Amino acid sequence: MLYYFAKDGSYGDAEDILLTDAPNFTEDEWDIVAQTPDAERHNVVAQLLRETSGQDALPFDDGQDS
Repeated sequence: MLYYFAKDGSYGDAEDILLTDAPNFTEDEWDIVAQTPDAERHNVVAQLLRETSGQDALPFDDGQDS
C-alpha cells in the first residue's frame, strides 16, 4: 500500500492520488478546482488536464458502480 505525507502534516492512503504539474491552468480553471466538492475534485482535475495539456490522467474509480 502507498501512503502520502504532506508538508501540512496530513497523511494517508495514496492509492488514488493524482500528482501533476499544471502549468497551463488558468485562473478560471483554478477557481473551478477550488469550487469543486472534494468528492468530485479528482475527476474534474483529470478532465482539465486532458483538455489543457493532453495529459491522460485516469478518472477516479471510487469502486461504486453507477
